[in-house]
Amino acid sequence: MTFDNRWEWGNVGVALYENYLTWYEQLGAVAFASGAASDQEFDDFLKNGPFLVDTPADVVAEVRQAVIAHLAKRNGK
Repeated sequence: MTFDNRWEWGNVGVALYENYLTWYEQLGAVAFASGAASDQEFDDFLKNGPFLVDTPADVVAEVRQAVIAHLAKRNGK
């Protein structure tokens, strides 16, 4: 499965896929387990914010905008 968009900062990032977001870290980072990842449903992200609590505000804003646009496109609106 390919991602539609990706944002990275430091050793972590988030990728937008067709049905969910994947929050990940690169090898050597320590937020998860050095190279681990966690998926987040769009509804959860829109309701509760990012899985990674210290995600930069500009990244959160861009991801939110991309998720809303993605859902509108996917739902034909």
